[in-house]
Amino acid sequence: MIKWMLKYGAVIFMLNIFLASIESTFVLSSIIFKVIMVIYSILFLVNIFQLKNVIFHKAFSVFLFINLINIFYFLLFHSINDFKAIQFLLARIIQFTIISTSIYYNFEYYKQNFLNHLTIFVSILVTFGFLLNPDIISDRYSGLIWNSNTLSVFVIMAFSILLLKEKRKEQIDYLILGVLLLTSLATGSRGVIIGIGLAYLIKYRFSSRIFFYLIIGIGLYSILINFNLFTSANRFAEQSVFNDRILQYKYAYETFLQKPLFGFGLDKYSFINTDLIPEYIYSSVDGSILASHNGYIALLIQYGIVFGLFIIFLIFQNIFFLWTYFEKSIDINRTYLYIIIFGVLGAIYETLITGINDFHTFLFWFSIAFLSYSKYRDKFEVKNGN
Repeated sequence: MIKWMLKYGAVIFMLNIFLASIESTFVLSSIIFKVIMVIYSILFLVNIFQLKNVIFHKAFSVFLFINLINIFYFLLFHSINDFKAIQFLLARIIQFTIISTSIYYNFEYYKQNFLNHLTIFVSILVTFGFLLNPDIISDRYSGLIWNSNTLSVFVIMAFSILLLKEKRKEQIDYLILGVLLLTSLATGSRGVIIGIGLAYLIKYRFSSRIFFYLIIGIGLYSILINFNLFTSANRFAEQSVFNDRILQYKYAYETFLQKPLFGFGLDKYSFINTDLIPEYIYSSVDGSILASHNGYIALLIQYGIVFGLFIIFLIFQNIFFLWTYFEKSIDINRTYLYIIIFGVLGAIYETLITGINDFHTFLFWFSIAFLSYSKYRDKFEVKNGN
């Protein structure tokens, strides 16, 4: 039982993220999240000596460094009474350890089946969403999910995973691709255009085929913007990518300037000081302005320049090494590389990288760990005949 939980911890964590994204199961998911944190904390403590090879493994060194930074930061700027900071510290440690142990003990599953199972699950979720909420025209579509942007990330990931699949596609695959594409456009998320465009670019590079799909995309875009719809194309044409992010960036930057060196603390991982926002703006927005909507600014607000820039450097250093090693891959490594690159781009207009219980953020960190371990196996284990 213990070994099974170590092997499938990432799957358990991911399933609960889906529960957290459905309004009717949100409260249940909050309880399950706490249970997961407690159970895995006990599990790791009891097996600490057996897991030390995982925790200190070279492939997962970025996790170790970030955890050490968080501990050092907590000791410097927090007290034992800062309960929310302790929660973030422990949740991040447990999340990283769940990812590491899952990959270490069950690498072949996450290489062969995990992303396929994820695509199937999202496709089933979309199908049930359409059966229960078939209205995709009157407003931005969200299906079963409480937020249309959240649904768009699920669907973009499933679409891109299926598109980048190295094996020959069956007819059912093309049908699923079509459904996922239409669903993603119906969500009205402008990130859909970036995510799907990136997937095609990574798959076909700058071949003649990419220009063929570009022409099709432009044609579809030109058709959609002539209708009074809420699709991603319509919102992109009307607002551009960053139009409604300017205020978030403005007040996030002003928040950062209040404590530029050492930030506001571990518990302020998606934070804007609302005292800076004029009342007439604060009372007229839907709540979205209360977050920075930029992962990099969010890190600087949380940690300050001294610690924040170091964490950003660690992230990009690892991504650079992974990109240079896997850029020509056409197997599952290419798909995990896509998730990382899309995460880096998505962090410009969403608060990714910093959170704990977020779908794309979790996949981002998971992909870094998977590719790091895959690279390690290629260089040190397979070549040595182990």
